[in-house]
Amino acid sequence: MTLSSDKTDNTDNTDNTDNTTEPLESPADLFHLVGNLIPEGQTIASVMPETTVAEAIAMMQAHNFSQLPVVVDSQVLGVFSYRSLAAGLMALGKLDDPVSTLPVEEFVAHLQFVQAADNWETIVQHLNRDDAVLVGTHRELEALLTAMDGLNYLARVATPFVLLAEIERALRRIIAACVPLSRLPGCVRCALGSQYNRDKLPRKLAEMTFNDYILLIEHDKNWPHFAAAFGQSVARRRRLGQRLREIRDLRNVVFHFKRNLTGEEEAVLVQHRDWLQMKVAAFKAQYPERFTQALAGPTVEDYQRLLARIPVPRGQRQLYKALYDAGDAGLTRDELVKIMHRRDRRDLAGVLGALGRRVNGTPGYGEETQPASNMVIEWEQLPDGTWRLRLQPGMRTALEAMQPSWLHEITP
Repeated sequence: MTLSSDKTDNTDNTDNTDNTTEPLESPADLFHLVGNLIPEGQTIASVMPETTVAEAIAMMQAHNFSQLPVVVDSQVLGVFSYRSLAAGLMALGKLDDPVSTLPVEEFVAHLQFVQAADNWETIVQHLNRDDAVLVGTHRELEALLTAMDGLNYLARVATPFVLLAEIERALRRIIAACVPLSRLPGCVRCALGSQYNRDKLPRKLAEMTFNDYILLIEHDKNWPHFAAAFGQSVARRRRLGQRLREIRDLRNVVFHFKRNLTGEEEAVLVQHRDWLQMKVAAFKAQYPERFTQALAGPTVEDYQRLLARIPVPRGQRQLYKALYDAGDAGLTRDELVKIMHRRDRRDLAGVLGALGRRVNGTPGYGEETQPASNMVIEWEQLPDGTWRLRLQPGMRTALEAMQPSWLHEITP
């Protein structure tokens, strides 16, 4: 799961500090230990070595067990299971007596003993090999832990994260389909201009917090973009806001590990996920071209059309060559100014502006979505606030396919 922790949305700066000391959490609360994987209220049923196969299987079927410990005087000899029965029959070969009458001691398998305080990942190899482990010792058996027990536990832990990932990706998909790429910066400025410094405004949906999505959608000037997806009425708009805020608040609980969600809260996430899933399907069916434009991105042909439309201006040739030669490392704007022999950053900005106009005026993806220079250049903001520029992979592919004469000149 590609989910990264988000900064806390809906921050409340009120000082609610009190002098109450929170109870110390036990290691079992802090870490995922083997003991956490044991089903609550598990009771251990066992059989004697002389118990017949028929009796053991009847007990397993009655209680939905996959294996039974074989015990004598509190000493665990091993386990009897469907798996050990099959392996034992292969080893015994032809039998004179019916299998059902044979004692289970003929089909005992030996499982790994582990401790409840062990970290859960230490038992994965044993579960893969044997489908189960024994918790405790030969003299004191505490539990029998199966692969399904482990899977059920990890599903409980992971389910809120999976639901939130599905919700957030679906919401981003709808936003991308509702707002043309060319208009996204304007929508971001309207909704988030007061939340960020101007040079820190997010440029991509993936850079935004969940609360940013709420502000982006609910802003009065932006809402007309989303009415087709979520409904025109004031009531639907209000209900959408309530849904998104419920998701946001639960998201903060989960991603900041404040506590486990209750069953009711998890059910709320399921309801919101299902509702968004329905909205995506309905909007896609009604406006398939919007989803195609939002998801397809520029093709190699779009890049080649940009390069072949008219002779490429000298400044843009310099830019392409410098970034092509820099590869994945990219270049800062100051480095580009130096390599391209431009006067200063303003001169470089003129080159980038002309490139953006050229992109938006080229038939195909550029003309349809108006991405400006973002179609050609990938921007990364560094910790010190400067920006590093790289060629988009599609542009690099187009350059390598066309091999313009200026691409390998010594001097840009």
